[in-house]
Amino acid sequence: MKLQDSYTIGEAAEKCGVSRKTLRFYDEQGILRPDKIGENNYRYYSTETLLTIPILKYYKQMGFTLSEIQSFIEGSTLNQTRRVFAQKVDELNIERNAWHEKHTSVVDWLELIEEAQTVLENNATEVGVKFREKGTYFYMEQAYNSAPMEAIINIEFTNQVEHAENAITGPVLIQYPSCKERMTGTCKTMRLVQKTILPQEDSTMEFGGGLYLSCYHIGGHEHIAETYEKMMAWAEKHKYICGDECYERYVVDYWTTKNSTDFVTEILIDVSR
Repeated sequence: MKLQDSYTIGEAAEKCGVSRKTLRFYDEQGILRPDKIGENNYRYYSTETLLTIPILKYYKQMGFTLSEIQSFIEGSTLNQTRRVFAQKVDELNIERNAWHEKHTSVVDWLELIEEAQTVLENNATEVGVKFREKGTYFYMEQAYNSAPMEAIINIEFTNQVEHAENAITGPVLIQYPSCKERMTGTCKTMRLVQKTILPQEDSTMEFGGGLYLSCYHIGGHEHIAETYEKMMAWAEKHKYICGDECYERYVVDYWTTKNSTDFVTEILIDVSR
């Protein structure tokens, strides 16, 4: 098709898939001026000028600012353009890492909510034995003052993670050194354990890689000893030997809801025969 020598602003907008408002804005910003202003301030664009619009769209797609785009169109040197592109790559890498951190956290949290819903809907509080895959976790040793909310929403641990320039994801776990002390409410120490999004060099531990006695506890933590007693009775009946340590994996807790009847906590005790 033979191209016209010039286009009105309406024809230019339709041809290039942009609005008249956008073309006027580009004119005001000095990015894309019409080739001719006719009677009644009608704007006319040449074919050559319109060929700039696909370039504009592509640069916008890559995230460049209008001022950066203007410098490209007006004729930056290749070396200047390379520097701007290299800087944009650095900016996008930062954005990508931030997006990855947010996406990972939200996906992990959604999975916990869905897990808790399934447990609640099915009243799934049976005791069983399961294999847990081994993973590397960030941890912090602390005194335990029998205040579950302070232990789980842990200010010191949060500060430690931020100091390490990292971010946490997935459920909070607390490792108690003694199941018996946890059951009797005499536990004085604990280890807060959680996965980090970025690799962590220090203060890490391995968790998993073996069989664990597992049971979900539904509701607040004031009666969690009853679930421990049920698990110990089950282990004895089925001839399993429980280890001293235990873990509480907080699927849904104070982080997610203030309604303790919706709390779901998985108790994990390592077992053998």
